[in-house]
Amino acid sequence: MKKILDYSVIAISTLTGCATTGNVVLVNQFNLEEASIVFKEGNNTVKGSALLRQVGGGVVTCAGNEVSLIASTSYSNERMLALYRNTEKGYRPIKISFAKTFFANENLEYQKTIRNTTCDAQGFFKYEKVPDGDYFVVTAITWKSSAYTFEGGTLMQKVRVKSGEIKEIVLASS
Repeated sequence: MKKILDYSVIAISTLTGCATTGNVVLVNQFNLEEASIVFKEGNNTVKGSALLRQVGGGVVTCAGNEVSLIASTSYSNERMLALYRNTEKGYRPIKISFAKTFFANENLEYQKTIRNTTCDAQGFFKYEKVPDGDYFVVTAITWKSSAYTFEGGTLMQKVRVKSGEIKEIVLASS
């Protein structure tokens, strides 16, 4: 299983200095069994695309970028609320994404319960055999607008699947 970092930390942040948006003390305890449902076999499909529109009207997709499927638990809901100020759908601009949100009492097992895939060349992703339940889909879309300037950010959307459903979503900023 591939270990990933929170999308609030993008490797390029080392170039900008690690600004911080503060420490968050999580109230909810991490439950490994509850969060691991994402790896159980189900009969649902979650698929979609992710994109951001540039100021000039161009579109940038998640092509080649990792997309994460995270079980919705009290712990992950609290994390999403801290990162996106919302637990249904959110966009975190790169200026905020570069700023590290520190979870003071973070449980490192959380990272092991995230199911990942990669967007294809056209910016589409697909998760098959997903169990019934609620999940967060999260990805980052960034691009360079000049030698040292990056734009874009991270996108999050909550989805619910049940009874063999095929759920199609589009991650985009409002």
